Amino acid sequence: MIASVFSWLYSLARDSFRFHLEMALRRNLTVTEIRATEMTSENGEGRKRERQNATVRATRVQVLVMAVLLIAVGANAQETKPVPPTPIDVKKGDLGEKVWNPAWDLIVEKAIPPAMLSPAVSHDVARFCPRFSTMNDPDKRVFWAYFFQALAGAEAGLNPRTRVRHTQPGAAKIDKVTGVSVRSEGLLQLSYGDGKLYGCDFDWEGDRKLPAASPARSILQPKNNLECGVKILSNQIIDQHKPLLTRT
Repeated sequence: MIASVFSWLYSLARDSFRFHLEMALRRNLTVTEIRATEMTSENGEGRKRERQNATVRATRVQVLVMAVLLIAVGANAQETKPVPPTPIDVKKGDLGEKVWNPAWDLIVEKAIPPAMLSPAVSHDVARFCPRFSTMNDPDKRVFWAYFFQALAGAEAGLNPRTRVRHTQPGAAKIDKVTGVSVRSEGLLQLSYGDGKLYGCDFDWEGDRKLPAASPARSILQPKNNLECGVKILSNQIIDQHKPLLTRT
């Protein structure tokens, strides 16, 4: 949705910019000419030209505004690149099982905040990707998409409908949102409590009315689950300055 809005704004700004620029160039009035006509505005012809000059000035302002909008919108467009499959994805494909959807890579690439592309994370990421600090932003987004694909393989076997209830004494906790034992769900095995803590798009009130394994549940939808995972990781390595991975 956000990408489509940016695309629409970009097209609108580009077309409007071209139109107003062409109109201004056709009039071909310079600042000197404008000032000269303002000095002779006492007669009728001068007043007419003054009105024309006011129109030109307004047009130039519009051109400037559109140019700024064009630059601003263009700057928000994120270049994305294809992400190679992880070994578990290749293996599942060889076995004829359901594999990773490339569209999920795109979700991750677009969700990565600028801070996760900055030098602030380069040192921690270097042990997994030594060239991270010298890579361009699109390639850094590919790294993160690959990282989350691998994480989803380890957590849920790449299955977005995976649900696990932890019964071990140390892991059996009550979810503060659902009021029952925590269930880890979706590609990254998250909970409704995670959603509340990190501001994710999990809707427990709506999901509780659906079958437990329904793909329509917000927490099981790959987009919501992956975007929540990006928020959690960003909080961990950027806000809290914790390592990318820790021993458990």
